[in-house]
Amino acid sequence: MDVIDMHRRAADQFGAHVERVGAGQWELPTPCTEWDVRALVDHVVANHRRMAGLLHGRPFEALDEEPDRSWTAVAAAVRSGFTLPGALDRTAPSPFGGDGPITGLIFILTADLTTHTWDLTRATGADETLDAELVAALLPGIERAQPVMTASGKFAPPVPVPDAAGPQQRLLGLLGRRMRP
Repeated sequence: MDVIDMHRRAADQFGAHVERVGAGQWELPTPCTEWDVRALVDHVVANHRRMAGLLHGRPFEALDEEPDRSWTAVAAAVRSGFTLPGALDRTAPSPFGGDGPITGLIFILTADLTTHTWDLTRATGADETLDAELVAALLPGIERAQPVMTASGKFAPPVPVPDAAGPQQRLLGLLGRRMRP
């Protein structure tokens, strides 16, 4: 699975859960203790706004005040940016310092999006099962990057998981999340 397909699948899953957030759920706490559901969605939207700007070569500002509509608009802008000539050949600032291929940043964005999909489902009481093929595609890269991610201070430290843990539990553990037993 290539990084664009990975992102598409992660964005579709996140979007489906955002659409299901009820009016009384936007203020619910999330596993990201500093964020409620609205702040979590706003964070994902802000990350995608930056990506849309990088892909399109100009800031992406056209956002609605409602998080679900903001997500829809920015996700569409990112998707259209993937198709622009030369957009995927660019370099971009890495959250770990320096510049790297934009496809590497798309991978990080996809891992963040997948993690926050799980956070959203946990907060709203939805099914916490992530796309198994997406998890399997992300896991090797996260395993390699985890020491750098933790050292950056921008990601939660890993939590231990049982030796028999499946891919989703291992991925979430590397990203500082605990699944229910």
